[in-house]
Order: sequence, then structure tokens, then C-alpha cells
Amino acid sequence: MLSDTFSYVQYLGGRTATNPDSLTGGSFETATNGHLLAGSVDGISGTSTLPRNLRGSCTFAASTTCTVTFGVAEADANYFITLGPNANKTFWWSAKATTGFTLNATASSSDIVDWHLIR
Repeated sequence: MLSDTFSYVQYLGGRTATNPDSLTGGSFETATNGHLLAGSVDGISGTSTLPRNLRGSCTFAASTTCTVTFGVAEADANYFITLGPNANKTFWWSAKATTGFTLNATASSSDIVDWHLIR
């Protein structure tokens, strides 16, 4: 087993870590055949722009909005957001920026919404 730190990973499979257009950043443990066994990923991108945030959660505080603030600013606001709420309600995002975005609910909520950022 090899232990390496990669700047870029093509995909979770038997390829080398040379393409800047996929999973990026982090430390990875690989087998001698090049397959990724374990590690951490800083973000997912299908473009040449490196992502800086992968996922998080936002807990509404009996309100209709919840502000997500990134730990590290994104290069631009041209990213996709997927949401995974823990309630049977309508949630959506707005005000996408390099520093974060706002989650919205149709009614006052104290629910948690998970999010993923993909470029």
C-alpha cells in the first residue's frame, strides 16, 4: 500500500492523479494498482476551477432563511448546489456568492438542510 498526497484525482478508480477536472485536494491512500482506498476530498469539479468547499449543513432557527458561510471563499459563484432537507417542506437557495449562499423555506422552520457544492 502506498500513501500519497495528490493535488488532483481523475476519478475514484484505477487512473493516475493528474487531471485537474475532478475531485481535488486532500490526502489519499492508494493501493499499488493506483485505486483510491481512503482519503479526504476538498471539493468536486468538472471544470478547471478548483472547488474549496464540499458540503455542510444549515440549521434554521425558527425562520424562513438560513445563511451558509463558506470556511474558504470560492473562486466565483459559478457552482451548483444540491440540497438534502430533513423535512417534507420546500427549501431552495438564493443569493449565491463566493462567500456562501442563503437557504430559504416556504414557512418558518427549525429544520436542518444538508448541502453539497459541485463545480
